[in-house]
Amino acid sequence: KVVSINNTTQMDLQGQAASESDGHRHISGTGGQLQFVRGAYASRGGKSFICLPSTHTRKDGTVASRIVPELTPGNIVTTPRTDVMHVVTEYGSVNLKGKSVAERATALIGLAHPEDRERVVTAIGDATVAGTEFEQARAAYGKLWPWMLTTRIKPAIVVALKDESSMRRWAPGFYEKS
Repeated sequence: KVVSINNTTQMDLQGQAASESDGHRHISGTGGQLQFVRGAYASRGGKSFICLPSTHTRKDGTVASRIVPELTPGNIVTTPRTDVMHVVTEYGSVNLKGKSVAERATALIGLAHPEDRERVVTAIGDATVAGTEFEQARAAYGKLWPWMLTTRIKPAIVVALKDESSMRRWAPGFYEKS
């Protein structure tokens, strides 16, 4: 049984771990991170953990989230989202294996610093074009926090729903008991 524990400097809401650079500034090599992650996953009963503090303090004294909607331009993806298993911050841990992009984003937002969670969600919305479904959904559902995840493939709407009636309003016809 192999257990791997690795550190990363930044993770986006898809679950990509960037551990080698800070934008275009190179910090280190891979150090075998991906091989240990894959080795743990392939091992019977093995687990892989990617650990990071939820925030960091920049040289100018500002505090920034390490869990971000999109990686900083120029960042190198060390461990792709398809290989990331457990992610750990001081606010908990989640297992991303087998989760959809929307489920990953929701789980990772929960690991961000509480003061950064709404900023991360807002940044996702700011990355979309005004007047899209996101804007309409945000206006209609307010505190239910619908937001748009902008992926390189296609956009997906993620909604944190509090109860079954909210789900029925959000997706009539989709949610039917059989």
